[in-house]
Amino acid sequence: MIQWSLPVAFLPKHVKGQEGELRAVAIVIEKPLTPKLAIVVCDVIVVTRDDVDAAVSEIERTTGILPANILISATHTHHAPSTIVVHGYGRDEVFCERLREGIIRAVQQADANLGDNESHFYFHQGEENTIGGNSRLLLADGTICGDVRSPSFYGLTAQELEAELGGSVCFLPGAFGSTHNVTEVPPPEAVRRLKGAITDAMGLAKLMPVDKLASIQRSFTFKVRTFDDEVEDEKVSSYCRKRVPDGADSTINVFRNMRQVLAPQQGQTRQTTLQAMVMGEVAIVGVPGELFTGLGVDLKERSPFQHTYIVSLANDWMGYLPDREAHELGGYQTWMGLHSYAEEGTGERMVDESIRMLRQLRAKIRSKQTEVETKKRLERYQYGELFF
Repeated sequence: MIQWSLPVAFLPKHVKGQEGELRAVAIVIEKPLTPKLAIVVCDVIVVTRDDVDAAVSEIERTTGILPANILISATHTHHAPSTIVVHGYGRDEVFCERLREGIIRAVQQADANLGDNESHFYFHQGEENTIGGNSRLLLADGTICGDVRSPSFYGLTAQELEAELGGSVCFLPGAFGSTHNVTEVPPPEAVRRLKGAITDAMGLAKLMPVDKLASIQRSFTFKVRTFDDEVEDEKVSSYCRKRVPDGADSTINVFRNMRQVLAPQQGQTRQTTLQAMVMGEVAIVGVPGELFTGLGVDLKERSPFQHTYIVSLANDWMGYLPDREAHELGGYQTWMGLHSYAEEGTGERMVDESIRMLRQLRAKIRSKQTEVETKKRLERYQYGELFF
């Protein structure tokens, strides 16, 4: 088994033992006269477009759920076989085949479990702020430090909650920057705190009416950014020789090799996808990379829905999505490489397009609500219940 461990090394290594299961967990949501929605989260570092397309095609064939209504994301655990080519290692193709099969089976099983029983949507926004911390630290000398730890304790928490409470529990990664255990809380304690926060939130959850289920996906175009190789090499070299001297040479070479791959691709146009999904007043925006927290906050503040959540690493992977300020500050997440290659401003454009998608859904829902209300008024008028 090959695992990526950051920042201990940018090279593959073997692991022994298994702390918890690697799973694909699916939730299928249905409302009469409305297309079904499916949300899937996988215990892998990222999901790629090829793997998503293969799984979605089979899900549509066997369940009838429309591709635009399926969101597939990753928990971003660094402790699983690799699903991507980056940082000097490649995909584990056998594992990726099992991943696709797991996604398909999870949705099929969730769809089969719908049955005829009536379900209700309860909602409460809880908080746990003692574990996660931003992995980008502005240091005294003006450099940005990336002190990253595995987020696998989120998956462990989900598995323990399922065993205790029943049902399915999904961890969907939000805008990136605060999911890492940089405070070094021991994993068992991190799990205990998360379980407590989630259990408390469940006790406060209130019934939320769901007038409409809706989802749209939209193609998004971006470019591979251009770069000066000497400038980029100096960024990596100066940082590594100062901050990680023991592994500096190997890390510097990893980034040189990635830039060599990307050099002929500079300025090329690429396609990915964005998704917006709505359940009542709760909106979910799926973005295909690690969207920076500042961009996530901006999206939430501008959303026309009462509650909006970002799901990063959704349906594709295009690396980090920093805002312009982050590019100016620099740091690992902005160094040119297979992990971060979109041109500056891509994150901001994604937020703008996501807002347009949310507004489109809001207008569609309001139009449907008006249509239903008008129909009810006409029915009441026909029966003589309205007087003017």
